[in-house]
Amino acid sequence: MIYNGTEYLLLNNGLSPQTLDRESVTVEGVSSTTGEPVSYTYNAGQMYIVNGAEKSGDYMIQSYWSNYASNAYNLLTDTNWLRLRAVSLAYDFRGLFNKQSFIKGLTATVTGTNLFLWSNYKGMDPEVSVSGSGTGGSGSSGIDYCGVPATAGLSFGLNITF
Repeated sequence: MIYNGTEYLLLNNGLSPQTLDRESVTVEGVSSTTGEPVSYTYNAGQMYIVNGAEKSGDYMIQSYWSNYASNAYNLLTDTNWLRLRAVSLAYDFRGLFNKQSFIKGLTATVTGTNLFLWSNYKGMDPEVSVSGSGTGGSGSSGIDYCGVPATAGLSFGLNITF
């Protein structure tokens, strides 16, 4: 399970794609007095009486998203992933040189890290933690809060034997 704290921050600040529609929000639930299903739609630019107080639709829309973000269950994801963490390919060119050559051997290597990630997680990286990427022992793994994902890399090497 991963808690998407980055999405929490985005929701609270109106920056999440979920909050793009700022014109209306529909709240559905169960009445605390009757136990019957209820549904309320709040529109921006209108005024509403809520628990005896007058509230604007804009306020109600913002309150909805703040309350939605405050419920941790909305931001938890049961996550699976598959990552190609490292792959290396080397080729030995030793057969190109005869025994009289100044160069006795040549090996070229290319290594890639974090080249592929397949996941059902909607955040940037399922292995991120509050303390940063790759810090599984920090006690904060499983909490994504504006963390830096693992970076992909490609390196080349050349080994020459004289």
